[in-house]
Amino acid sequence: MPTLNLIINDVFEDCLMLDSDTSASGTDNLFSIAQGERYMSYNVSPAGTISYINKEGILTADTFILTRADLLVGENIYLKSYSSYSGSSTNVYNGASFNPTLVGYEDQDFYYEFTTEANKEAFGLQVPNNSKIYQAYLGTRLEFDFVNEVVEFEKISDRIYLDDRYYLVDEHYFISLTAVSQVQVEALKDKDLSNKLVFLYDESGKHIPEKLLHGIILNKPKVEVFDDLYTVSWDIYRLKGYA
Repeated sequence: MPTLNLIINDVFEDCLMLDSDTSASGTDNLFSIAQGERYMSYNVSPAGTISYINKEGILTADTFILTRADLLVGENIYLKSYSSYSGSSTNVYNGASFNPTLVGYEDQDFYYEFTTEANKEAFGLQVPNNSKIYQAYLGTRLEFDFVNEVVEFEKISDRIYLDDRYYLVDEHYFISLTAVSQVQVEALKDKDLSNKLVFLYDESGKHIPEKLLHGIILNKPKVEVFDDLYTVSWDIYRLKGYA
């Protein structure tokens, strides 16, 4: 059954350090890859690895999203996990001659699901020299059945203030999910979605034609209970895309 998957950057929230083993210019904002607007990037020069690190070994993910992946087509990129950082690593994604099916705004983004990598000390994204990295999200996706749900949206032109910065947005979505289980509701609460940058992935493309939506949730989802099933509704602002 087609699903709507909700992904936030759980690994960033749980990491203690976001590090780069490159000599990139100090004018670049490394943290933009974890929480920036779509036009913000980090220049990797020379080639190197950008890593989310927590030596307590609590980092867990099953989904990887890379925005503006269209700029890396044909390059060699690798997503690695580390049980003991900075020892040997395991390739979670082997992107030699990177040429995947891209989704999202103007087919710019890469969405990848993998077998859960749990209790890691680090995840690292290895890219070639002079690569521009925009956003790299690693999270544990939350899946909802997504067939006859209600999705409405309106075109807007606005900016939203979040975490001491403004984000330009161009669409406002209203989503209502039915027959949600208590387990899913509890998992949703654990995500703490108030004032959060998120991705939504519509597996079928029925409600979100480009399949992947990069946006901001300002208010926690509204939950209503009917017997042992729940209805969950929220609104999300799509981040403005950039050519």
